[in-house]
Amino acid sequence: MLARLGAVMSKVRTDKSVALLQRANVLPSFSLGMGITWKITGTFLGTILLFGFLALVIVYQFVGHMMRDEIERRASAIGTTLSEVVAGFVATKDTLALHAIVTNYSFLDGVAYVFVQDRSGKVLSQSLEPFPVELRSSLISDPESQPQSRLLVLRGRSVYTTIMPILGGQLGAVHVGFWNDTVEQEIRRALAQIVGLLAAVLVLAISMSIILSQNIVKPILRLTAVADSMSKGDLDTPVGISSRDEIGNLAKSLERMRTSLKAAVIRLRQA
Repeated sequence: MLARLGAVMSKVRTDKSVALLQRANVLPSFSLGMGITWKITGTFLGTILLFGFLALVIVYQFVGHMMRDEIERRASAIGTTLSEVVAGFVATKDTLALHAIVTNYSFLDGVAYVFVQDRSGKVLSQSLEPFPVELRSSLISDPESQPQSRLLVLRGRSVYTTIMPILGGQLGAVHVGFWNDTVEQEIRRALAQIVGLLAAVLVLAISMSIILSQNIVKPILRLTAVADSMSKGDLDTPVGISSRDEIGNLAKSLERMRTSLKAAVIRLRQA
């Protein structure tokens, strides 16, 4: 009689505990599952987006530096070639030939202007008529034997200028200007392709993160459902999870608890 009374009191206490847990929202399987799912998915997505943003910034800096190096090499190559071509014409003061050569070089892609000055700073030939006032500051008397680079503003636009000496500066110098926004356009075109590729990779990574998060959460939801059933008195449903990780260990512990509770209930019923 006392054993039966103890079993009844134990069941009453268990029912009260379950009711309190459910009332406190400790065992809401749906909300718990959704919370864990979104937390894991959000962690994956946040990490992927963070690394994607950092990769985009690094690529932008790298591509910008590479394109600027390329424009410097182009300007240096054009200036070197032009200084060698016009050397003879500068020495003979053949302005017609100089003008034809300067005009041809000014039609190259990205070139803002080309002009040739003598040793005293006088402009012998230029591609812009009339000669812009903004470029007068780039005129130099007694040019150095080494190339120089400057950043100027022409008609409100930034220009990268290379000053290449003619015969080591003995005959003057050649000035070649490149539009800086041309470089920016090249950078934007390159970045557009890279951003498209990164976007495709991010979409793939996001899809994989959602699938992985669901695979991670699935056994947790299963354990939650089993624990919920056990709290309601269902001790016949096995856990049914076998894995060699922490979730597997938790499942084994829960399965041992289920079998122990079931055995205890059987003993109470027999008593």
